[in-house]
Amino acid sequence: MTLLLKKMLRLSKERSSPMVPPPDKTIRTLWVGGIDTKTGEMDVRHKFANFGELASVRVIGEKNCAFVTFSTRASAEAAASKLQTGLFINGSRCKLAWGKKQSSSKEAKGLGSAVASAPPGMKLPPGMSAPPGMGPTSVPPPPGMKKTYYPSMDPSNMGARFDNSHQEK
Repeated sequence: MTLLLKKMLRLSKERSSPMVPPPDKTIRTLWVGGIDTKTGEMDVRHKFANFGELASVRVIGEKNCAFVTFSTRASAEAAASKLQTGLFINGSRCKLAWGKKQSSSKEAKGLGSAVASAPPGMKLPPGMSAPPGMGPTSVPPPPGMKKTYYPSMDPSNMGARFDNSHQEK
């Protein structure tokens, strides 16, 4: 079998197999990919409104996608089963998939409950104060090192600056 024929068979199977709803019953959002950059929110709303009440429609033009959230899970499932094989919006063939559960913005960015502060051994910039309970820390030079030769070698300095004090006269 040629590579092209294998790809066509694989795509045919993908299109004919039903979209399996996620086990999390709170997910009511469908992702629509491959939309034209000129496609607006009303175009997407018009395509999905027949399946039930829409809670929200968010079109992200620069990413060529949209997120359609239905008021009920049953409406989202009906739209997914009906539109999975032939979704066209403004003449563009679009892909359809179930949305994923959103995590909180802090977790999504990997910040957790961390408090922004200067890294250990660095001083805070002038005019910036440390968070309550935290003060700027200063790490002493390693044993045996008597003099800092370059500002970048001094762990208590933040950034580089022009300084002639390290030069011997």
